[in-house]
Amino acid sequence: MIQQFNRSLYTMGLQPLLVSLMILRVKEGHLEIVNGGMPGVLIFQKQTNSIQELEAGGPPLGAFVDYPYEQSSLDLARGDIILSMSDGFVEKINEKNEILGFEKCKEILKANASGDAQHMIDQLVRAGETWGENKKAGDDITFVIIKHTS
Repeated sequence: MIQQFNRSLYTMGLQPLLVSLMILRVKEGHLEIVNGGMPGVLIFQKQTNSIQELEAGGPPLGAFVDYPYEQSSLDLARGDIILSMSDGFVEKINEKNEILGFEKCKEILKANASGDAQHMIDQLVRAGETWGENKKAGDDITFVIIKHTS
């Protein structure tokens, strides 16, 4: 499906317009992702109290015709948490011109994994505002959190 979207965008000749897209499928405890231009997905694994980064990288759609986007997958356990986000959060810059980065994001996810999804998002937003001294973000910031409960 992602390759079909990519071909369609590319053949429309709208470059330099590119589209970032990630497709996630969670079914029966199994996660599959295909990614075009989005950051990797962070997975909090409850059993080991650790964070894993699941990559399925590829360029934004519309950049290259017939790019071979690949799928990544991972088995989930009860209590695991999936965090998908746009790059605006990890690229947030502070007054020292330092980016917030994935490591800080992993720390926040791990520290707040016992809360509900809204609590985790609130903590991520608060950390981004503190890091960036409440400056307007240079890019969009979007979070999607999925808690595996079965």
